[in-house]
Amino acid sequence: MANTIQKQDRHLPLPQNRCYKALLTSLLILGVILASGCGGFFRLYRIDEVPGKIERILSKEYQLTSYVYRSGKTIWIYTPLPFSFINISVRDNARLKDIINNVLATTARVLWSTEKGIDFYVALFPDTTSGTVIYIIGTTEDLKSFYFEKISIDEYSKRKIFNRTYVPAVIGDTTGTKFHYFDISRPNFLAELITQRIKYKKANKQKNPPYQNINIKWGTQETRDGSYIFVFSADQEPPGLEKDMVQEIKDVFQGYKFRKIKRIDIILPSHTISLLKDDIFEKQ
Repeated sequence: MANTIQKQDRHLPLPQNRCYKALLTSLLILGVILASGCGGFFRLYRIDEVPGKIERILSKEYQLTSYVYRSGKTIWIYTPLPFSFINISVRDNARLKDIINNVLATTARVLWSTEKGIDFYVALFPDTTSGTVIYIIGTTEDLKSFYFEKISIDEYSKRKIFNRTYVPAVIGDTTGTKFHYFDISRPNFLAELITQRIKYKKANKQKNPPYQNINIKWGTQETRDGSYIFVFSADQEPPGLEKDMVQEIKDVFQGYKFRKIKRIDIILPSHTISLLKDDIFEKQ
């Protein structure tokens, strides 16, 4: 996240391959089924059991060494990659997909069987040689919605942040002790998610210019009454951007039923527009 995981490179598009999505979906569902067993009683894990449980499953079933840390209502899964992005091969790229899938499936299995209290998870995949980190951020509520078929596969893929960044602290850090962990707030998560969805909205539509190369920044500020001011700014203004920004903002806030909105400012090179909560939920 721009204001959360140091300075990041926003030029890594979300996975669009349908086979990749189908594989990830299958692993998630299978993981949940395995977690609950074939029937009978099973107890929920306590929140303090989650880190150890995820670490043990990844080690035993996938031979992956991961370190799980918890900060407030957020868990972080730190999984050092066994190769470097400096000289990544086709085989390494395939291994990367497997590692990501296994970590996500395991996280889903454990979180589905855990008592309430964890709202977000962050899967970190650092290259401890170059300092490059791939990360995925999601909410536990979206995992539940997906499992009970309340949202589609495509919609589920839109509800996770997938990106990469450069973090010097991870160089040589094979256990994640030098990384800064923190509790992710819902306003910041939504702001970053909106930014990502805007940037890759037209990535696969040749009729319209893609937005990947536009520098979109965001910021949030809590007011005295507990509501938030959101600010989104873009350094370019191609045709259709303003409309798409407004639409994605509405879709995300409506989708997450987030109403603690004081004002939303969209700053473009030629002008600034402001939206209020009533503008977002005008038809509801």
